[in-house]
This record gives sequence, C-alpha cells and structure tokens, in this order.
Amino acid sequence: MTVGWPLRYSAKDGRRIIIRHAAYGDAPALHAGLLEVAREGIHIGIEPEGVGDLPAEIERLRRYLTTPRMARLVAELDGQVVGAVSLKPGPFGRKDRHWCSLEVWLAPASRGNSVGSALMTAALSWAESESFQKIVAAVFGRNEWAMALYREFGFRPEGRQKEMFVLPGIGCVDNVLMGLELGNSSQASL
Repeated sequence: MTVGWPLRYSAKDGRRIIIRHAAYGDAPALHAGLLEVAREGIHIGIEPEGVGDLPAEIERLRRYLTTPRMARLVAELDGQVVGAVSLKPGPFGRKDRHWCSLEVWLAPASRGNSVGSALMTAALSWAESESFQKIVAAVFGRNEWAMALYREFGFRPEGRQKEMFVLPGIGCVDNVLMGLELGNSSQASL
C-alpha cells in the first residue's frame, strides 16, 4: 500500500489538519512541543531535562530521517506543528522486525480536536506500508484519554507493569502495554 503524503483531515472545529513526515526545519517546533508536554509531567515519560536542547532534537530527528523503517510524522493545525508520532522497529533486528513501537504527543491546545485521531490514522497507514504486523505502545495507567484513543483504533491491553511511575500530584501509576495486530500477515515481505 502506497501512502500519498501529506495526508489531510478535518478537525472537529472545521480547520484543516495536515499530517506529513517531519523535516529538519520542524526541529524547533518539535522541541518546543515536546518540552511543553514533558513539563505537564503526566502524559509522557520523558522529563523536561531529557528533552535536551535544540541540537539534541535535531539529532533525534536525523535518526528518524535516515534510519530505514523509522518515521516521525507531524501534525499541523493552522500551519503550526501541534503534535507528532514516532514509530520505530523493534531494537533487535530479524527477531522483532515485524513490529514497531509508537509514541504520540499532542500540544495541550490541540487536544480534543481530532488531531490525535488524524495522527493515529496516518501512523497505521505508514506502518502497514512498511509491512509491520504489529504496533505496540506504552501508556500511563491514568492517561485515560490516550488509552481511549488507542482502543478506538483497535489497540488492546497486553500487560501492565504495576506502579512503574510516580506522577506529580497523582502518585504511583501503572505502565499499560497495548498492542495492535495489523492486516499484514506475510513474513515473506519482511
């Protein structure tokens, strides 16, 4: 399946959402957005200190742009980057090349406006075009919004690591592992 990038979707409020592959010029917006979400402290695992500086984001982006079967897709709303999804294959090579991991972040102002759904639709299309058979994600057990989004796209809980994280103002939360089997069933294409 070939995907025609960029992809266009409609937000709940009628604005246009564009999902496309990240480019080097997106590094400042990706860095600022990831840092904003990390500072919330309750939606993603990375700490603000772990986001690093702009050169660190440029290096992360370089890996996604130059490594086969890796992708970073960005969501634009009104021409501004408001979210991203990162997809990367299993880390071991031939033994786990049939699956990829998925990580999503959305700027607070863009939540609830179909941006997450657009990113997920595009991510699944990309993963199928790369012949992945499974996508896995990890989510904080208290992040009901993210778990609902993943369930909407067919992800199912596959495991739970009890009290893996301590979130500010919340306390200990589980790490919920979720997975989605894709329509690709042929190992031959891998």
